[in-house]
Amino acid sequence: MDLEISDSNIILAWAVTTFLGWIITALGYRIPLMPSTIIFIWAGLMAVLIIPTALKYYRDDSNKLFNIWAILTVVLLVQNYFTPGLQIFSYYTIWMIGVAAAYYYTYSKIPPLSKKTYLYGAALNLAAIPLIYLMPLQYFAVLAGLVQAGPVFYDWYKVHR
Repeated sequence: MDLEISDSNIILAWAVTTFLGWIITALGYRIPLMPSTIIFIWAGLMAVLIIPTALKYYRDDSNKLFNIWAILTVVLLVQNYFTPGLQIFSYYTIWMIGVAAAYYYTYSKIPPLSKKTYLYGAALNLAAIPLIYLMPLQYFAVLAGLVQAGPVFYDWYKVHR
């Protein structure tokens, strides 16, 4: 059985799972969830993206941008797991910087149709960083979900669906 994995489905999954991850992070302040529990939830959500990306890589049907995003995600999840004492910096600031860098890298590699979306996504992620320290984290997590998933969802809707 050969499972067809389209780039469009992976792009949509990035948007949906990223937004869900941030909403669950925000809810973790209400429930309350231990930071390690949130990391494992994120790992499960991101596995939805990393596994199909790895399958495409091993089939030589890989989109190199997906590979970069998958590697960045794994590195940041591992970093989060091993630095629980740096919660605000590790769980928020580094993710915003990492996603901004990935958006900028994506901007530099894609055709003009989606370029502005990823450039604006990088700028939004960097602009949101000061808010980490100025607003309650449960509200920032919702904002992060919009800032990180929004450009990808917009790109999927306008270009890839």
